[in-house]
Amino acid sequence: AAKPEVSKHFFDAMKSIPPWLQSEAFICPSPSMVKYLNSKLSEPNPTAMVMLDFFFLVLLIIFFQLSANETINCLFHSKRVGNSLRWNLTPLSQAGAWFGIREIIQIVKYTRSGSLQTLWLSDIKNILDVCLVVVTWLWYGVMRQCTQEDQSFDSSGKEWYQTAMAFTVLLYTVVLLLFLKSVLLDFAVFVSGMANVMKNLSIFLVSLMIVLLAFAGMFTLVFQGTSTCDGTQDDHLPTTENNGMDSRFCTFQDSLATVYFMLLGQIGPDEIDGNTVGKVIYAIFMFIVVILLTNVLIAIVTDSYNHIKSSKAQQVFWYNKFAFITEVEIYFGFFPRFKCDKKLEEQSETWRRKTWNDWVDFKNADGDYFYDDEGICGNLRYWSILFVSYLLVLLWLIAGLISLGSFWPPQVREFIFCYNVKEVTSTRATKHNTIYSNERITEQINSLREETKINRNSLKKEINCLREDVKEIKNLLRELIKD
Repeated sequence: AAKPEVSKHFFDAMKSIPPWLQSEAFICPSPSMVKYLNSKLSEPNPTAMVMLDFFFLVLLIIFFQLSANETINCLFHSKRVGNSLRWNLTPLSQAGAWFGIREIIQIVKYTRSGSLQTLWLSDIKNILDVCLVVVTWLWYGVMRQCTQEDQSFDSSGKEWYQTAMAFTVLLYTVVLLLFLKSVLLDFAVFVSGMANVMKNLSIFLVSLMIVLLAFAGMFTLVFQGTSTCDGTQDDHLPTTENNGMDSRFCTFQDSLATVYFMLLGQIGPDEIDGNTVGKVIYAIFMFIVVILLTNVLIAIVTDSYNHIKSSKAQQVFWYNKFAFITEVEIYFGFFPRFKCDKKLEEQSETWRRKTWNDWVDFKNADGDYFYDDEGICGNLRYWSILFVSYLLVLLWLIAGLISLGSFWPPQVREFIFCYNVKEVTSTRATKHNTIYSNERITEQINSLREETKINRNSLKKEINCLREDVKEIKNLLRELIKD
């Protein structure tokens, strides 16, 4: 069979098709496609982008958390802040500027190509990135007011500020998970699995809500007018502290909250006293909700997650890699590059690759260069040089980390960011064999059906012939008896 090689022209053509069709191309990636993606991911520019994104996301989460409590105390309790808040705001502004510049370049590039609505807006990650930039700069403006004197707000808005800050932390966490999804295969499986589980749980959640509403209404009707609720109206119901656990069923709102906590196992039958019907309803609730629906929930979650893990893990992962490479090319394609810079970069990459290979060969030589007729002196010289080489390699890796991977040899970037082609080939072969085996089984079943149908028709014909013969024998016997 033909095995076409994936090239740059192929990927340039894929960038112009809709995202939902792009993802279909990675259902079962070929080795050449994986090899091309690995070669692009191990280049210095994508490595620098990955490291910068991770660095600024971590800074954003840490320093926003550090600044949030100090800002609340400053705005609503008139407490003066020190220089620590000013230092904490600097990483926030830097992270906001980094992600803001990224999104602006991306929007301009897609607008020029006329695909802003079809490609950029159709990706939920772009919308979340824009929200991250806007929210970060809004909070930066609010927190910066604390560095000015005589700034105080009405304390009634404190709860709103705290709620908004909590949801901001949630937004940052979701963006971090989506980033890890595009870098690591395990996170791609986890995030996609969770999204698929939530999508498949919609009918279950509606059914569960109907059941909870029904039981909440049943408990409210049973306890209304009893001594527990004292026959009072909803506006003047006694508190739980005065009447015990059963007073939680006196209003529909309290009953619904109590039923929800019963689902979590926080309320037992001993806490429902003095009402036999209430205990019977509690037993029915435990059987239907806790036993039946909980097991249905476990089955749905397990099936949905295993479906993603077994059939869509690599599709999700490699599509995210493709989207990331496209994003990186958009950013760096925005700035002009000179031929001399590209040639110098290629020469530098070749030298780093060769140097790393020479060091690996020396490390694996086990002192063959120094043991020849030199005895102990050769041994000491080997270990001394090996120690110095390890120290230099360590400094090389640290310099590469500081330079965002630019000084790393290509082998190090390939080790961190690339995926095994043999594993993909093995998985592809396994899927192909599974599909082929299923097709063979289906063909055999269809063949057996046709054969059974033919045999059944032939048996019917033989039975009809036998019936005719029996009739003729009966007629002959009758004639003989008459004679």
